[in-house]
Parts: sequence; C-alpha cells; structure tokens
Amino acid sequence: MEITLSSILWQFAKKSILALPNTLYQLATKALLYNYYEISNNHYINRIFRQRWHKLGDNISFALHFPYPIHDTYDQYANIIIRNESKFPMELATICISAESADCIFQDRITIENLTDKPVIKTLTSIPECYIFIQDGKLVSNYSYIKISLSSLKIDGKTITSNDRLHITPFLSNPIDLDKKFIKKWDSVFNIELITSEKENLYIKARHTLIPEKGRLLMMANWNVVTFSRLLLFKYAKIIDYIISRDIFISIIFWPLLLFGKINLSEQPFPQDY
Repeated sequence: MEITLSSILWQFAKKSILALPNTLYQLATKALLYNYYEISNNHYINRIFRQRWHKLGDNISFALHFPYPIHDTYDQYANIIIRNESKFPMELATICISAESADCIFQDRITIENLTDKPVIKTLTSIPECYIFIQDGKLVSNYSYIKISLSSLKIDGKTITSNDRLHITPFLSNPIDLDKKFIKKWDSVFNIELITSEKENLYIKARHTLIPEKGRLLMMANWNVVTFSRLLLFKYAKIIDYIISRDIFISIIFWPLLLFGKINLSEQPFPQDY
C-alpha cells in the first residue's frame, strides 16, 4: 500500500479532530477551576508547613516559606521570617540554612540587624523552592531535610556564640498516598483535601435535606420490629444515600456552586500569628 503525503496529512488531521473535544475541555476547565485547585493546594501547605513558628534557642523564632511552583519553570526562592523572642534589643544575628536534596546540599547565610519582635523577612537566594513531584506513583519532595543553625548573636551589647540548631523534615519527604490527597492536572500537582472537605460538607447537607431523620436513624439502627413503612423508608434512604455519595453527583452540584460564589474556599494567611 502506497503511503502518500495526503494520507499522512489526513491521519494527522483526523487525530487532531478527535483530540479537539478533550483539548477544549482541558482549556475550559483550566480557565475556570485552576485558581480553586491552587487555593486548595496552598491551604494544605499553609496548614502542614508554613503556619509554624519554630524556636531557635531561647532568643529567636522563625518560620519558613517555600512557595509552591505553579509550573516546572516557575523561578522563586524560599523565604525565612525571623523575630526576636528575648526581652532585650538584638543588634545582630547570624543564621545558617542548609537544605539537602538527593544530589547536593544548598546553603545560605543571613545576617539580621536590630531584630525586634516585629518579624523580618529574608529571601534565601541560594536555596531553590521546595517542590513536589511524582515518583513511582507516589508524591515526594525534593528536600530530605532542612537545617537551621544560629551562629552568633549580639544582644544588649554582648556577643554570644551559639550552637542552637534545628532540623526540619519537609512535609512531603516521605511517600504519600497520591490517589486520595493529590491530583495531577495541567502539568501541575495539587493537594485536593480542601476541595474534598467541602464536597463532604455538601454531601452531609444533601443527606440531611433529602433523607428524613427517621430514615437516617434506620440506616444506623438495629431493628427490633420490621414494618412495611420502616422497610420502605429504609430502602428509600439507602438508594438516595448511594446516589448522593457518588463523587460525580457531588461534583455536578459542587463546581457550579463554587463558580457562582455559593461555596467559599478560604486560604489561611502565613504564618498563623503573623
């Protein structure tokens, strides 16, 4: 069979036409829903990692901020937020930060002057962002640990050499169940726990609206007396509960309510007491 240029072009055009509905669907859902997936993912990172003040000795506390990369090419560095926990003025503080990946160790050293209880933000230009990726079907982080060391302090006119240090294990250094908590969409990885939680809340509301209280009680209770009305109500409750517990049913209701502002996904600020 002779293969001509026209047949090759036809095969290419046919594949493009068949792929067009999925391409349009991906573009439309990304335009409408990307922001909500990002909010859910940032909510997880804030809750697990960012919203934590760590004590470094008796005089300093800090919080780390590793921005979530929207794309693989997203270029942004980590930040550290530091504040003075002592009752005395802190003229100078030197802090070392090390982050170990599979291939190497990234290090940065920062110096803060006139540190008070008002937080100071420093960009760690030598330490790339903490990102997540899929490996062997699991979600992992690029850092195995992060070490923060306090080298020296100058408090109330006195210079103090310090050996205070703290090791932090990133929230994604160990394999995580990808299917239940994370999803890969549009070449990015998102945590969907906030979205799942809101869907569960919607399911509970639908359950209480569509199934009478007696029906919900019959689903949980052991029957002593079986009557036709009880059996009918039980069957109705079971069928309705089965339908509304399906993710496709909840999704059909959830996403329009979210898009029209009837459900609000809230992202917590960083850090919690900052």
